[in-house]
Amino acid sequence: MRTRMRTTTRLAATAATCLALALGACGDDDDGGGAGSSLQSRVADNVMDEAEDEDVELDRACVDVITAQLSDEDAQVIVDSIGSDEDPDVSDEGDALAAQIFGCASDGDIVDALMENFDQEGLDEDCVRGVLEGYTSEELAAIGQSGSDASSGVMEKLRSDLVPCTISG
Repeated sequence: MRTRMRTTTRLAATAATCLALALGACGDDDDGGGAGSSLQSRVADNVMDEAEDEDVELDRACVDVITAQLSDEDAQVIVDSIGSDEDPDVSDEGDALAAQIFGCASDGDIVDALMENFDQEGLDEDCVRGVLEGYTSEELAAIGQSGSDASSGVMEKLRSDLVPCTISG
């Protein structure tokens, strides 16, 4: 299964969609953070670097807890994909963990990331922002994790909540 690891961090970092993890070049093993030079630590370091590059603040302890749960095999696949344009092909468990990274961002960063990708004609942008700001952290994470699955419960709720944001014209 293709992982949402790359897109999760982008989402959290640039727009929820993404909660996606944008995996770029990874820092040296001794650049701090994580548990030394383990594969999981390298993944965590990279997630933090990518978030910083996108001006998104992630909770390092949260990222460490999630990436520590990656299997060695999934962590190796992710580390091997750093610097490439290919999404790492991890297990379903790795994919599920990747989606959790979105929850390590602040609500404000999540809303900003979602709004950065906002491009919907016929909807008032300020109204949409107001709707998103009224959502809980869990709901925002679910929106980001849903990607393009319009049939998910949270996306159905979002569509309903956005009805008042419709611009008639």
